[in-house]
Amino acid sequence: DANMQTEVPQSPPTAKQIKYVNLLAAKMGFEVPVEAYTSKSVCSKIIEQLKEGSDIQFAQGKLPSSGDMETKRGLDEVEGATARQLRFAHSLSLETGVALPREVTERKDLMSQWINGALAIKRQRYLGNVQPWNNHNIGIQSLISALSSHESSGRPSVQNLLQCVYLAQKHGESIPAAALQEEEVCLQFLQQFEKKSFELDNQQEERKPVMSDWGTGERDSEASLAEESVQMEDEVLEVIYTISQTKGEQNGVTVDEIIRQLQETYEVEVKPKQVHEWLEGLQGKGLVSCADEEYFLVS
Repeated sequence: DANMQTEVPQSPPTAKQIKYVNLLAAKMGFEVPVEAYTSKSVCSKIIEQLKEGSDIQFAQGKLPSSGDMETKRGLDEVEGATARQLRFAHSLSLETGVALPREVTERKDLMSQWINGALAIKRQRYLGNVQPWNNHNIGIQSLISALSSHESSGRPSVQNLLQCVYLAQKHGESIPAAALQEEEVCLQFLQQFEKKSFELDNQQEERKPVMSDWGTGERDSEASLAEESVQMEDEVLEVIYTISQTKGEQNGVTVDEIIRQLQETYEVEVKPKQVHEWLEGLQGKGLVSCADEEYFLVS
């Protein structure tokens, strides 16, 4: 019969889609229709509907419960890293010399941990004036392997692994292989250098010029002042990223929040005028946008 149409078989959803739709449905109290388990297109549509509903609930001020946080962790394991995370992580990797394993870039949760660890090391370098990593004598391949491994009970966190590398480089020591694989050994390694690191930081702090706030220390030239401005723009960019990850990327960050975070991190006085100048620099570079006195990273 010419009127008869050949029925095209439906492509089934992937295992990742099925896990994702089930996690979203559990969060929203939604019953997944049977068709979603047999049709990839139907499953995709339901995922988009549930994501939109979840975003609406968040925008309405629904605070996440402990159950929602469990769901979020599950979703982060399923979801790949965002474009914003990847751009920021690659920038940090180039700046710090921290390797960015491919496996980490494929999971949003590992990407967040990697960024938090890299930011912590950057801050510690600033406070301790630590030289860049030497990839040839810290066993970087072992570190990449450890970072790429799926975290489970008994394994060190990504942040602790990065801290191990930081301390090893700082003190010119090697990292025991077991410290990259076993949480207990990793913590022992960190504790071993805690006192040494504290003493070294104190010695270096005594040699640093005293600054009551950013931009008031003595400068050799206008070039050094410009260099500090660029550095602080980077710090502000990182603060906006960090806060937005906590509040949600759709929520802006205020100048007061930026000041508070900078003061907590660096223990120095920061003035609103200075933050506004750094933010103007970031806006001029197209990295930050502003709406209703709140600042957002440009996607």
